Amino acid sequence: WEALPADLRTLLRKELPPLEAAIWEESERDTAQGIACNTGQSACTKGVKGNMVLVPMSAQDERKRQDIFVSTVLPRWLQRCGPRPARARQTMMFSTVRITPERIKPAIWLLAALFMAVLAGAAAWQTGSLRESAVRTSEEKVDRFVSGAEAALNHNMLSIDLLLSGAQDMLQLQPHADVQGESRMLTVVARGNLLVSRVAVVDAQGRVRASSEPSGALQEMSLPTAFLASVVSSAAQRLYISTPVLSFATTQQVLYFARPLKGRDGQRLAVVAEVPLAKLANVLTQGHEVSGLEIVFEQNDGRRMLALPDLPEAGPLRAPHSDAPLPDRAWNTPARISGVPALVASRQLVYPNLRLSVSLPEALALQAWEYERSMLAAAALVFCAMVLLAAAVAVVVFD
Repeated sequence: WEALPADLRTLLRKELPPLEAAIWEESERDTAQGIACNTGQSACTKGVKGNMVLVPMSAQDERKRQDIFVSTVLPRWLQRCGPRPARARQTMMFSTVRITPERIKPAIWLLAALFMAVLAGAAAWQTGSLRESAVRTSEEKVDRFVSGAEAALNHNMLSIDLLLSGAQDMLQLQPHADVQGESRMLTVVARGNLLVSRVAVVDAQGRVRASSEPSGALQEMSLPTAFLASVVSSAAQRLYISTPVLSFATTQQVLYFARPLKGRDGQRLAVVAEVPLAKLANVLTQGHEVSGLEIVFEQNDGRRMLALPDLPEAGPLRAPHSDAPLPDRAWNTPARISGVPALVASRQLVYPNLRLSVSLPEALALQAWEYERSMLAAAALVFCAMVLLAAAVAVVVFD
C-alpha cells in the first residue's frame, strides 16, 4: 500500500467504499431473487420458479449461526490471514457479540469486588458466631464456679455457726465454772470441723476464759476490739464474722466467727472460732482450676474477707462503687480486684451483709476468640489477595 503512488491511493480510498456498498446491495438483491424463485413467487424474474417453502430463521438458529461464526469461521479466517496484532483479532471477534475488552475489564473488577464482599461478610458472620460461643463458654465457666463456691461457703459457715451454737449450749449446761473442763469440752467441739483451728470463750476485754488449745486460757486471741465489742454487747443470738486479722498464735491471716454468750454471773462473753484464710480459700476453689479468675468474699460495703489472688494487706478493692449492688452476672464491669473490664458474677450469701463475687477479665475470656478472629482475618485477606491477583491476570490477558 505504501508503495502505490499517492494519487492512486487517493483514488482507491474514494472509489472502494462505493464499490463495497454496491457489492453488498447486489448480494442482498441476489439473495432476495433466489428466495423468490425457489419459492415460486412473482418477484422471480431471473430464474425458474420452484415450489419450495420458506422456513424463517428462529432465535435458536441465529444463536447457532453466531456460535459457528465466532468459534469456527472467524478464527480460521484469521489464521489464514497470517499473524495479526492480538488486539485487532480480539476487537473483530468481540464486536460480533457486542463485547469489547473495555467492557470486560470493569466486569472482571466488579466480579472480584462482589466476591470479596461476600467473603468479608462470611468472615464477619463467622467471627460473630465464634464470639458468641466464647461468651457463652465464659459465662458457663463463671456461673458454674460461683454456684459451687457459694454452696460450699454457705455450707461451711452454717457448720461453724452450728458448732458455736452447740458449744454455747454445752457451756451453759455446766454446773459451775471450770476452766479445764470447759477447755476439754471446746477441744471436743473443735474437732468436729476441719476448718476451725481453735475455739475459745473470751470476755469483753478479750481475755481467754477457756480454749480448745492445750495451753487453754494462756493462749490469747487477736480479736479486733470493735468486733469483740459488737459481739458481747449484742442481744441477738446470731453469727458475727470479723475482717481478716493476723493471728498471734499462728502468724497466719484468720477470720473469727463468734456468737454472744452470757456467763453464769451475768457477764457478757463470746464463744469464738478461729478459721485460717488458707483453709477458707480451699473451700472457695474446691480444687478447681481458677487461673484468671478473681474471687472475692466480701461484705456488702466492700470490705474484703478473702481475695484470690490476694491483695497486699492494706490494699483496698479497686472496683468503684463497692457498696452498690452487684448484678448476678454482667459484662464490661470492673473486676473486683484488678478493676479491668470483666465478666462479673455476684451472689448474696445466706448470712446478711456478705456476698461472693467472681470476676473473669474480658481479655482472658475472649483470648481464644481473638486468636481465632486473627486467623480468620488472615485467611480472608489471603483469599482476597488471590482474587485480586486472578482479576489482574484476567485483565492483562484481555488487554
